[in-house]
Amino acid sequence: MRRKSILAPIVLLLSLVLAGWAPAGAEMKGHMHGKESGEHHGGPGMMKGRHCDDCGMRGNSDFRPGRFFGFCLKNAEALELSQGQIEKLREIHREQRKKLIRLRAEIDVVGVDLKEELDRDVPDMEKVENLLKKQEELKTKFRLELIRTRAESMKVLIPEQRAKLKKLMEEKMSGMMGEE
Repeated sequence: MRRKSILAPIVLLLSLVLAGWAPAGAEMKGHMHGKESGEHHGGPGMMKGRHCDDCGMRGNSDFRPGRFFGFCLKNAEALELSQGQIEKLREIHREQRKKLIRLRAEIDVVGVDLKEELDRDVPDMEKVENLLKKQEELKTKFRLELIRTRAESMKVLIPEQRAKLKKLMEEKMSGMMGEE
């Protein structure tokens, strides 16, 4: 009997780990110490490598907060951005950061609640399921915010600037891949 009571939590934890779940502390470890560890926190099928600076999320490196804005501002002269466009991009970026900080905090709180429930001798599986759904819902909102603000930023640029930006980004990517 004692053997079954020991095996049940181990089997549950193992199945959650294999399904891509990590304890809240482990998932956010990359966020808190990602630059030191050099890891991007991801599960199966997710990108490994550089930590995503501000996001606290798993996922595609193309959607890291700040990366797009930084690239636009770094290339402001080449893109021939006006002062008004630069200010508008900065305003979009500031508002995005505020929203992402709030979403990330909500994700963290749900992660703590989930870990607390999973640490119980007998977790309430309905509660676990609801917390996982809530966590994924928040992560989807996070990703949508990244996409929404990138699209909003592109509207600030005129068609010629968007074409030039696309070319600059392609050149940067080909340079990173070692292509000539």
